[in-house]
Amino acid sequence: MHPLSARIHDRFERHGVDLWAAREPGASEASQLHCELTSESYERIFRELARLGGRSGLTDLGAGCGLAVALAVGGRTFRRSFGVEVVAARVAAANEALRSLGLRKRAVVALGSFHDEGFAIETPCALSVDVAFARPELEALARALEASPACRAFVSFRAPRRWAAAGLRSYEPASSARAATSGGERFTYTVYVRV
Repeated sequence: MHPLSARIHDRFERHGVDLWAAREPGASEASQLHCELTSESYERIFRELARLGGRSGLTDLGAGCGLAVALAVGGRTFRRSFGVEVVAARVAAANEALRSLGLRKRAVVALGSFHDEGFAIETPCALSVDVAFARPELEALARALEASPACRAFVSFRAPRRWAAAGLRSYEPASSARAATSGGERFTYTVYVRV
């Protein structure tokens, strides 16, 4: 485990927050599942995103506990990172951890949803560990990506045909690779670039 990952997990345990028991009322069961990638998988994804989209910023869509947000700036791949999360307890715990790690000036997790009217991604890179997202979440995220000309590259764990069915038209697949979760599962992700 990456030393920063260990420090983040320690912060959450110290606060006694069960981040994965927290649920957003009305959200689909499938979209509430947790899928945490290993720090090595995040770092590989970040290098590819930075190569295609630039190093100025990353937005994590469905940020959970903020691990990707922290690793994106803590590992110095991106100058700033943002997370969007729908569960208030996770947002509060993530920002407390970012503060305690001295990353709060360059990283933040905000309460919100890509379902929100006018939601747009303002960084050149985005990440969506969307293996558990239901169709309504994918359709909302496709609308947000279409409305986000600043976003030049994003990573998704959904196949191109799923994105086409959700209405994504302004991006095309650039590469694919495998990523591992902390629980030992492996998933294929695709890097998409704006055309």
